[in-house]
Amino acid sequence: PEFKIPERSVHRIRDHVEQLIGRRYSGAYGMLAWQTLSRVTCDFNIAALAEWSWNGSGRDEQAFATAWARRSGFSDPERVGRWAALIGPIEFDAYDSDFPFCYSWGQAIDMVDRRERPVLGEGMFRYYLDTADFERKKAVCAEALALVSDEECTNLAHETDVVRSYVCLAECIYEVAETVAVGDIRAASIQTRLLEAVTALEQAGADNAAAIRTWRTGLGPEPWHYRVHDAIGATERTVAEITRIVHERHILLPSGSRVAP
Repeated sequence: PEFKIPERSVHRIRDHVEQLIGRRYSGAYGMLAWQTLSRVTCDFNIAALAEWSWNGSGRDEQAFATAWARRSGFSDPERVGRWAALIGPIEFDAYDSDFPFCYSWGQAIDMVDRRERPVLGEGMFRYYLDTADFERKKAVCAEALALVSDEECTNLAHETDVVRSYVCLAECIYEVAETVAVGDIRAASIQTRLLEAVTALEQAGADNAAAIRTWRTGLGPEPWHYRVHDAIGATERTVAEITRIVHERHILLPSGSRVAP
């Protein structure tokens, strides 16, 4: 992956393996881009690859995650299994929607810059079928977080925070892009909506960067892999550029002129 972020989605791993099998691949191998902490960050996914390549019709995702947690020494493996069953589909959605390219390659910035209307069900909004999906996914994250809020599961809680922050970030980008694309920017109500949307976007970006830093700090101090900083930088650039575009082109002064660059 281009970014170094936490990701334990057995649902995504299982889907990937099933696609390889369905296309009649005779074998596959993967690459671990982590130079250090490979086991801490990737052991769940490695075990999942072994699980589903060995028996794609075997136990379900929760049963697998419970077994992994038991082997990993968690005091309550069933709780970790329930957490994985909840957060896995949300991670699948967050990391299978033009990610990380929508941030690292400026796709979200270009959408706002060109006043292209965001389309639910496509691109970075591929797994959001309506606007209520943002709140639904955040609610699932909150439920998952409640399961891992103790000290033993700190790493899982940090991962949950990162995932939730990406959902919030996508929601805020959608709101800004939608308002810029279809709103009458001269209307006072749209001006208010834009200002509120940009403020929310800035907070979402700050929360995302903080969540990634907190997760990585929990694994150990600097120096970190440069791709951790790439993930943070991509969010910060995306938020800064979208904010700049909105303020320079779409926010009006009381006289009706645009804010000067």
